[in-house]
Amino acid sequence: MTARTRVPATLIVAVTLAVSVLTATAASAEPGIGLDPRSISKGKPTLASSQRTGHASNLSTDNDLATRWESTKKVDPQWITVDLLVRYHILGAKVHWAADCAKAFRYELSNDAVTWTTLGTRTDFTGGDSYLLLNGRSVGRYLRIFGTKRCHSSRGYAINEIEVFGSVADTVPPTAPGDLRASGINGTSVSLIWTRSTDNLRTGLAYDIYAGTTRLKTAGGSATMVTGLTPATDYLLSVVARDYDGNLSPPSNTVAVHTGPVSDVPSPPSAVVNVRPVAISTTCFTVIWDPSTDNTAVARYDVYVSGQPIQSVPTATAETCGLTPNTTYGVAVTAWDTDGNVAEATSTRSVATLPG
Repeated sequence: MTARTRVPATLIVAVTLAVSVLTATAASAEPGIGLDPRSISKGKPTLASSQRTGHASNLSTDNDLATRWESTKKVDPQWITVDLLVRYHILGAKVHWAADCAKAFRYELSNDAVTWTTLGTRTDFTGGDSYLLLNGRSVGRYLRIFGTKRCHSSRGYAINEIEVFGSVADTVPPTAPGDLRASGINGTSVSLIWTRSTDNLRTGLAYDIYAGTTRLKTAGGSATMVTGLTPATDYLLSVVARDYDGNLSPPSNTVAVHTGPVSDVPSPPSAVVNVRPVAISTTCFTVIWDPSTDNTAVARYDVYVSGQPIQSVPTATAETCGLTPNTTYGVAVTAWDTDGNVAEATSTRSVATLPG
């Protein structure tokens, strides 16, 4: 007679429960299973170009892979937007596509759901999960998946879940730039200078130059030349600081400017070309360049090293010292004439100091 082993009832119950859980998981994804709890899009509002009955856009952020958003069939393009409610530094996104995927689509980011910046594009996607990896420098509130070509010509677009990852952006704006002043006004340009703004994060600020409500240009420092103005025209100029996270300061004081007549249109010097090193040591280098030409006379050359103004020189040569050994620097030169007109900056030339 063969001996029969008695299996404890508790073990039978445990095995039965385990099999039941595995079976239920395989049959239909439970909320949260297969998803990253760090996603910032979970439960966030959505908006889509279209949706089918029973497959609304909010099912793409409901933390459930068993539900999905579906677009109208046989129509390109289609899109779906996730409103993150506040601005984030976007680190990445993961889209869980259903069978009706997009062959071609792009990831887009916006602060206002009107103006969009493309973060990434796919043109040969075949299905499954798609990934977007970023460095966190892109900041926005709205993430949009914009499909331009369907995987199946007879179907639409369908997404089970959109996961977005990032960190909340700073919301404190810089202080207003101060003491805006204008000089060097002629027929088509004016020089502006102002007091720098301060910011809570102490990162680099950009400055947007406005004529009324029209943005003319963006500057990186506390001075700039505005060009391309219309002769004999009144302008009301101001400056707004913008921090790394896109927060805008209050505007500076305004400056009224009246450009000169057509006869006062400037003629800048020719651009500096052929910047080249002629002497290099561990802490110094000397560069020369081909002299600029001008209808009056060239007054000076401004030399920039790694983007910073280092010196002004009267002739086409400059020595720069106090540098770090075995380091590469970018050198650029601009020319100014006796009428205050500035030439286009040269392309940056790399110069490396010798090892110490």
